[in-house]
Amino acid sequence: MYGPYRVSGGWWKRLVERDYYYAETDHGDLLWLFYDRPRKRWFLHGVLD
Repeated sequence: MYGPYRVSGGWWKRLVERDYYYAETDHGDLLWLFYDRPRKRWFLHGVLD
């Protein structure tokens, strides 16, 4: 995994605190993930070519 790259803000609407990562799978796929800190959950943001 590479990261984290932190994004935060949104005080005017909803708190946003995310840590973005790039992760390489055992099969060589590259995933773009983030951890949503307020929700304490992981999300798949995308798969890179």
